[in-house]
Amino acid sequence: MALIAANELKRKLLIEVDGQPYVVLDVFFASPTARGAATMVRTKLRHLLTDSVLEKSFRSNEKFAEPDVEMAPASFLYSDGDGFHFMDEK
Repeated sequence: MALIAANELKRKLLIEVDGQPYVVLDVFFASPTARGAATMVRTKLRHLLTDSVLEKSFRSNEKFAEPDVEMAPASFLYSDGDGFHFMDEK
């Protein structure tokens, strides 16, 4: 599993933060004015399971794992009390 550095983050990238899967919505790199200070990376993240949005800052040298997520083409069928139902297009 490859690690992704915070200074390599870009929109639509999937990362794990504190063991939870997120997709990067927005990234802003803030260069410090003080000598020797680390570049900060401000992000807006969406949790893949709860759909909540989180704004978090990281140092540029922090690293993140890629979550174990599988994308598959599917068609939405219907939703009911049990959840959402999709048809696998394979």
